[in-house]
Amino acid sequence: MSKSERIRLVLLLLFLTAIIIFFGNRKLDYNIDEIANYGLSNHVVGKDAHIEIGKMYTGLGPFKDFVEVKDGERFNYRNVFHNQWEDVHPPLYYCIFHTVCSFFPNTFSIWYGIGLNIFWMWCIVFGLYKLLMRMTNNSFLNLGILLAYVTTSMFINTILFIRMYAQLTFITILLAYLLKIYWDKSLDKKFYCIFSVIIIAGMLTQYYFLFFAFAICFLFALHLYFEKRIKEIMLSLVTVCVDAVAYLIVWRHVFKHVFQGYRGEEAMKAATSLSSIKNIVLMILSMDFYLFWGLYSIFSIVLIIIFIKKIKAGTVVFTYEYALVYAAIFYLLTVGMIAPYQHFRYISPVAFVFVFAGIVEVSNLLKKRWDIKKSISIVVSVCLFVNLVGIVASGFYVEMDYYSKDRAQLFENLEGKVCVIYLHEDWVVPVYFEPVQHTKSYVFIDRNHEELVDEYNKPGYVWAIYGDHAEELPEAIHGKCFYSGSENYYLIEAE
Repeated sequence: MSKSERIRLVLLLLFLTAIIIFFGNRKLDYNIDEIANYGLSNHVVGKDAHIEIGKMYTGLGPFKDFVEVKDGERFNYRNVFHNQWEDVHPPLYYCIFHTVCSFFPNTFSIWYGIGLNIFWMWCIVFGLYKLLMRMTNNSFLNLGILLAYVTTSMFINTILFIRMYAQLTFITILLAYLLKIYWDKSLDKKFYCIFSVIIIAGMLTQYYFLFFAFAICFLFALHLYFEKRIKEIMLSLVTVCVDAVAYLIVWRHVFKHVFQGYRGEEAMKAATSLSSIKNIVLMILSMDFYLFWGLYSIFSIVLIIIFIKKIKAGTVVFTYEYALVYAAIFYLLTVGMIAPYQHFRYISPVAFVFVFAGIVEVSNLLKKRWDIKKSISIVVSVCLFVNLVGIVASGFYVEMDYYSKDRAQLFENLEGKVCVIYLHEDWVVPVYFEPVQHTKSYVFIDRNHEELVDEYNKPGYVWAIYGDHAEELPEAIHGKCFYSGSENYYLIEAE
């Protein structure tokens, strides 16, 4: 990488950092998983917030112990492992996040999460650029692909979303980069060592990494077979077996999560259900929306037509680039089938592959009319224009900043009121983290303490309940529902 290329990348990253800070400052609320992220990393008593039914809270209240690291619990990785054992994810990201929070004990900040993602953003951009240079050796094209990718709603939301998916994206790029380096190079000790670190790190970050790793490694092994590099295949298999043993020593709870945990059971059920086809379609549509606001569907049609023509012409060659795209498609279809939600987070780790394929192939198609540089400029300019129009049309807000006029008005309306949260299960407590910060005070009750209903069923009190369970509110409660938001909770002002 030349000095001028490094300067351009640093300038791009400074610009991106400013964009993320801009949207981060506008972040009005949190996804339930984001607050759970703090709890899973920092809470000592268990993975759920500890609350007392009927106790009146103010400020952070029971959330303080949940989201903050206490002085005596800094760098307590045993606790992180325990929380993740109780939950459904592997522990690496949470250990890293806990490390960040441990440097700032007894405090809570949105920037502990977004700041960590900004670090991963810098790693992603540099890593992806190096991968692109290996694939195209065209700095102009690579910069265009990067610009188009990092300005998508998909990428911006991934960095703003305080979860493990920015880290997972970087690890995915690392694996792709390593296999590209050794596609036509003999595997050596350095390869096996780095490969092991990447595979274990990916599987300790998110179980879904297995699908991409399996697909790309299978295709890599197929390439080695065609090249008659049998010994390298055998050594790679031994390495994978050693990696599996090492992984299980570090994290044996994978079996509990996959075969006994509720997410594992949901995935197994989804994979064997006819609804899996619907889920895949919805996931593809989700990707289409978050990549260029629907423009990618046109890219997809063009790519399919080009691929069919190449098959008919007999010009399809089993290259690394094709293997990468096939692996990304396999990941998209598999995760789309079993993921609990059709949400951008699950496909964000491979989104860069689809951006790369779309821009490269459409640019190659246009070079029949214009030279390649002009073709690239046209395609990238259209992508950037669509990304800009999408952001402007949304009022310079994105999904993960959780801003809306209704929500802003809600928080204003909660000022000076007492919020009564009717719980059906403890896991929904983080949903109310931000709303209750705007109240005078708040209290939790459940169906076992309905004798408290009359005490709180009067003007000045607001009842809150998770949307799927609104019908469980006691019949004695009467009032007007004045909010039903994207976090799926209802607020009813008592009369």
